[in-house]
Amino acid sequence: MEKIINIEINETYDLNNKVNCNDFLKVKDESVINLSNNVIKGIKVGKTSLMINNDEIIINVLNENELDETFTLCYGRLSNKNLLILGDSVSAKETIGLQNKTYSALMKDELNIKELINAAIGGTTLTYMYEGSNIDKEYHSHQVAIDGCRVTKRLEDAGVLDNIDYVIIAYGHNDQHFKDEIEEENTENIYSLEQIHSYKNSFRYIVNTLRKHNKQVKILALNCTYSEYEKGQLSAYGNKYDYDSYRKACKEMASELKIKYLDPWDHMKQFFDPFDAHHYYQDAVHISPIGHIELFKYLLNK
Repeated sequence: MEKIINIEINETYDLNNKVNCNDFLKVKDESVINLSNNVIKGIKVGKTSLMINNDEIIINVLNENELDETFTLCYGRLSNKNLLILGDSVSAKETIGLQNKTYSALMKDELNIKELINAAIGGTTLTYMYEGSNIDKEYHSHQVAIDGCRVTKRLEDAGVLDNIDYVIIAYGHNDQHFKDEIEEENTENIYSLEQIHSYKNSFRYIVNTLRKHNKQVKILALNCTYSEYEKGQLSAYGNKYDYDSYRKACKEMASELKIKYLDPWDHMKQFFDPFDAHHYYQDAVHISPIGHIELFKYLLNK
């Protein structure tokens, strides 16, 4: 199988996981890429190859932002990069006693990430807590950031977003529970919290804000892991929206905003056994340490 690395102009890719100190490296066309200390950097649009001993790797250098929807989560791409995770309890750093055992902790340990900022919070929605929403009705008195938009705004105000290279946006479980509006009439140029009254505009606000601070940031929309509540049970808010509604909306937003999209629902569903769920799942929604390993394996190199 042909080995291919796609990078953009000025992007770097760390080869340290592919070579050792005894390997002989030779670039076919040094005008396309620069190779220094086992790190490739794109110089100009074109195609070349890198010989590692007798193995050839094809290297395609693309224009900036061409990989927004097609980058892979791998050692080379994330090595020495800054990764931000936005999400709910499935992605949170210390969910239900899972400190250092989540998929994000595995990414940090295994992928040589420079800095991983995990801003996922249990119980949060992607949808902004706008006045009159179901989220607002239940959480208004808490006076804390309980949605992805407010989390993003706080990170922006703290000056964090300027140095972020990659972002994983992983919400949906709580959006489905609260069943707030998915779309609204005003969908253009969403840069203000006051403009948001739906899931999709919340998505637009988050991505627009991230790109305002780094136009080359790479973003992954990660849909829900499997939940036993897929038919919409146990929600106090009974309207037309369910998991499928929000999963579909997430995919639509990834397409509209030209960001990468992955849906682990069916992959993780195979591990859910209602009679013996504790191996991979702790309950109807939250995955166990070995469930997080399976989710990490699913994400790797995709």
